[in-house]
This record gives sequence, C-alpha cells and structure tokens, in this order.
Amino acid sequence: MLNYRRFPLAKVPDSLKPFATPYIQPGADPTIVVLDHRLDGIFGQLPGWFADRHPNLAGYNVIADETAKFLAPIIRARHSQAK
Repeated sequence: MLNYRRFPLAKVPDSLKPFATPYIQPGADPTIVVLDHRLDGIFGQLPGWFADRHPNLAGYNVIADETAKFLAPIIRARHSQAK
C-alpha cells in the first residue's frame, strides 16, 4: 500500500481493460497509473504488476517519519554539544 503502480496498458488483457479505464495516462504507450493498491486484487496476477517500487504519498510519509526518528537523536546530541 505504500507504492503506486505504473503498468503498460498493452499488457492488460482485454477483459480487464474496463477496470483500468479511469487510471489510463495517454501517450504513445498508454500506461495505467494508480496511486494506491485499489487494483491489486484485479491486476495482481499480471506479471510485473508489482514491479514498480516508487512510493506513493503514504510511502513518502513513512520515509519522512523514519528519517526524522533516525535524525532526531543525532541533531539533539550535536545541539547539546554546541552549547
């Protein structure tokens, strides 16, 4: 749920294309772009559906939170040494 999906429309079987219609990004090679996991149950069996590991907004929030947890004690220690 922390990644978004980008998947070539050409790799989607015709029987499943109606589910993809609201998420199609037009172009020379149309792509399905979904910012969450809502189509995983429908397209999850397609080879490569889970290949894109780019974080979505929730994923970026987790990265930011974990980065802050890691850096906070380091910054506090450096700040107290500077006094």
